[in-house]
Amino acid sequence: MKKAERLKQRGREFKGREILEGIGLRSEKEIEKVLQDLKSKKKIRDFVPSNNHNDKKGKDFFVVHCGKKKYYVVPIQVKTSKTGQRIHMEEYPEIPSIRVGHKHFAILEYEIMKIITNFEKGRIIHI
Repeated sequence: MKKAERLKQRGREFKGREILEGIGLRSEKEIEKVLQDLKSKKKIRDFVPSNNHNDKKGKDFFVVHCGKKKYYVVPIQVKTSKTGQRIHMEEYPEIPSIRVGHKHFAILEYEIMKIITNFEKGRIIHI
């Protein structure tokens, strides 16, 4: 492959990655709104978006939930695609994940609470 062709291909790959990262950020913002709503309804105690270091370790948010006997800090990874979630499950099976896709707000709330209640029981789920 000639140098010009390689540079052109690399440019396409970078642009594709940039678009995917933008979609991922939108998914994270959507989950942030859902978590804020759950906090205002007092279904969760609080949440914290992860920093870049923790994000690279498969964690986008830390959700604080008051269980029946103690507080739980639940890490959650946000994914946009089935492929991204499958890769996450292979790399970080111990960190729950939620795939946003085109789900309704109420469904995302339900799924986050399902992740939290399962985590409380010692089960890791990927929805």
